[in-house]
Amino acid sequence: MALVVAVVGMVTGVTSLYISWRSTSEQAEVRLSAYPTASPDDITPQGLGIRVVLVNESLRPIVLQSAALLLDGETVAQAIGWIDDVRLLDSAASDPSRVSAAQQTFPIGLAEREGKSVALIMDVWTPFVDASSDADESEARGTFRQLTATLASLPSDAEPSRLKLRIDHVPGGSESYPVSAVTVPSASVDAIESAAALLRRVPPQFWVVDFLKRGRDLAGITLRRRIAGADEVDLVRLDLWNLRTAVHRRTVRPVVARQQSLFPLTNLPRGHYIATFQVGGRVVAYKSFTVPIR
Repeated sequence: MALVVAVVGMVTGVTSLYISWRSTSEQAEVRLSAYPTASPDDITPQGLGIRVVLVNESLRPIVLQSAALLLDGETVAQAIGWIDDVRLLDSAASDPSRVSAAQQTFPIGLAEREGKSVALIMDVWTPFVDASSDADESEARGTFRQLTATLASLPSDAEPSRLKLRIDHVPGGSESYPVSAVTVPSASVDAIESAAALLRRVPPQFWVVDFLKRGRDLAGITLRRRIAGADEVDLVRLDLWNLRTAVHRRTVRPVVARQQSLFPLTNLPRGHYIATFQVGGRVVAYKSFTVPIR
């Protein structure tokens, strides 16, 4: 009888130890699942929107610190923020101000057993803006063409993908998830045209620079956006430089939505000039010309 009691006690103790070990292991284990999808229609002035369903299968919180987009194993874009209302991407091309207003910075927190659907904003424009040479700009264009071509031919969930989303999180480190195709209905014909046009542009081409003439004289330079929300307003600084003299003029004027704004330029001496337009310290457009205008 004593032997039976001893055996039962031993089995009970081992079982308790196993249950305790199993519980501790489950609480310590980190399991993050992600299901990213993308579409060429989600290329916006803010960047490329990657729709991601995140599922924390762990019994502990997970913090997503950063994310990057990989094409054939090479990083082509870094995440610069995220939005928690994925539906905003549907109208981002025609009204980008809504995405800007909703964009949040990393990290992203996931509680235990929590699922969340977000859109990660990937920075595809900085390589153009930061290009310091023709070679760098050419490389940026080549990478962008490869990315857009890949987005246009993404496979379904069941097929392998060249495009992957890498997520860095704590605890756990980094994991990569294949990006599959998504079909997103556009909000309007204007949104379709804008999204298609974005694939053929680089950031400076979001802005249109024209001359305003009075007879043969230059009266000023006009600037307008190609794509903007109805309430979008920016203060734009014009710097005008004569390439052979010390002449330098500076003017700040507001640009509202897609309206054309005039930067007056009168009585300019003959010569070669370059005009740069800055928003928030970043050059968004430029124009080189000669006075008198040819």
